Amino acid sequence: QSKASATMDPRIGQDVSDAEFEILPNPANQDLSIQFVRGAAESFTVFNSSGKQVWHSSIDGHRSLQLDVSSWNDGVYHILVYYSEGIQISKRFVVQH
Repeated sequence: QSKASATMDPRIGQDVSDAEFEILPNPANQDLSIQFVRGAAESFTVFNSSGKQVWHSSIDGHRSLQLDVSSWNDGVYHILVYYSEGIQISKRFVVQH
């Protein structure tokens, strides 16, 4: 987990079909599962609706990861996944307690 502050440029990445990765459940209130369908994902960053980075993690070849969002504020978040080919793909998810 990175404590560094960053701002997401809304022009980076794009919403794509579930063929790339899935976020379940959506909305989430405790554990969020991120399942990577497309290979070669390297890392991901989560931004809140203000564009502030709230999480960053390496993927290290995992096909799925669990993220504990139980202490996160309610709202819309964006996950930006970085692939080895230089591709960046984003999706939205909601945290609702």
